[in-house]
Amino acid sequence: MSGMKNNNKLIIFLFGAPGSGKTTIGKKLNEIIPKSIFISIGSVMRDDMNFKDPFLNVDRVLVMDFSYKKYLNSNSEILILDCNPYPDKMWKACMEKIKLFEKAIFIKINAPDFQLLERMHSRNRIDSDTFTFEQRLNYYYKNINPKIKKVLNNKNSFSYNNIDINDVQKIINLIKQEI
Repeated sequence: MSGMKNNNKLIIFLFGAPGSGKTTIGKKLNEIIPKSIFISIGSVMRDDMNFKDPFLNVDRVLVMDFSYKKYLNSNSEILILDCNPYPDKMWKACMEKIKLFEKAIFIKINAPDFQLLERMHSRNRIDSDTFTFEQRLNYYYKNINPKIKKVLNNKNSFSYNNIDINDVQKIINLIKQEI
């Protein structure tokens, strides 16, 4: 396993509520960091694996394995991952993948609830007729955020506020300093 670690330099986890800006920040990081790939777990489930939202009954270990293989096939050294690992099986799968990297950085992106809801409502997709944006946000706070809080005790973890577009560039600059 140590031979594998040498090829996997860095994994950057982007955590946060739906609408917090994880995908926007991940895509921008991918543009400016050489030898990186950005993978959004939501996009993998929607676009690559053709699962239907709200993804409540999806085998997320399978999703993590698929995403890691996508990273390996890219020949990138840095994986930027937009991922809120839940349930416990997915959380454990994430922790196993982290062991394969030399370094892991955990970043939580925050925004006020009214802004999160506004951003979700402005998207061109409707996630589910039966799982509203408000329900998604409540689900995040109840099930996912407690897991993220545990990880944020790690020495390589940071929390940033994404209130407006100016914050995106500030966050990008702060992350660049960490890698």
